[in-house]
Amino acid sequence: MKKQKGFISIILAIVNTAILAGGSTYVLVQDQAEKQITNAVQETSKNIQQQAQVQMEKLAERIEELEKETVIEKEKSNLEEGLVYKNNKYGFSLVFPENWQGYQFEEKDNGIYFGFPEQLDFWALGIMSHQGWDAIKNEEGPKPKYVTENDDYIFVYSTSHDEVPSLQGMLSEVKDIVETFKFLDNIVDWQTYTNEELGISFKYPLEFVEDEFSELFGQLFKSEQGHFWLKAEDNIKNLKTSQEIKDDFYANDGYGYSYEDTFIEVAGINTYKQARYDLGVIERYYILHNNKIIRISFEFNFIPQTEELLVEKKAIIVGIINTLEIQ
Repeated sequence: MKKQKGFISIILAIVNTAILAGGSTYVLVQDQAEKQITNAVQETSKNIQQQAQVQMEKLAERIEELEKETVIEKEKSNLEEGLVYKNNKYGFSLVFPENWQGYQFEEKDNGIYFGFPEQLDFWALGIMSHQGWDAIKNEEGPKPKYVTENDDYIFVYSTSHDEVPSLQGMLSEVKDIVETFKFLDNIVDWQTYTNEELGISFKYPLEFVEDEFSELFGQLFKSEQGHFWLKAEDNIKNLKTSQEIKDDFYANDGYGYSYEDTFIEVAGINTYKQARYDLGVIERYYILHNNKIIRISFEFNFIPQTEELLVEKKAIIVGIINTLEIQ
């Protein structure tokens, strides 16, 4: 009986040892599994962080590109929304930046000069014949820069060699202005008015409607933003020159308004021009022809008054006057 108990004790000891050994193996395997999982998680996390870093860098680069594009588009938009100059005689437009408020222009035989009171010849847009451009384009030395052309003209530009201190830095903007050059699509669609009795004709924009003739105004042309009219009167005072027309006007003017008075060539005739721009654009042209005084009067009144509107309406008037033909 004692032997049997001893045998049982041996068996129990073996079982206990096996159980302990199995438990130790289980703990060891569990530890190894946890380490593998931890390593895998850490490796995955590292990969995710690296991928996220790459994506963040790409995103930062794209944001920088978008910011640059936005700046470019903003600058382009600012220019496109700037001051529009239209020349209906030659059928083109330019856009000036907002900081060119108050710029002036003068049309001469060889082109249009742009500038400011302190420097009127800041830069010029030249208008040349094809033959004239062919004669100089291959010459050495200073010459205007080519812009574009159509069937009738070559358009070039040049800038002043001097820059007054108050306009410092603005010469560099001329190239950007020139790049906005655009031919007007609607110039060919302008209407033509002809008065055979007076031997006069001119073109005018589609926005104007020819109204009925009246003894007070003559032939009236109306639009939503203003109007102009053509009236001819007999030269009963036998005035000989445009200067005499000016003198006679002020001698008999009962209103006392002050005008900007100039003398210009219209259809080859020396013409007296009145202008005032305090209420919009008011211009009158007195043309002496065949012992008649032909008066063309323009009135564009607008509130609020902006430089852009002034330039736009002046350009319309210039276009009409430049298409005037008198026989």
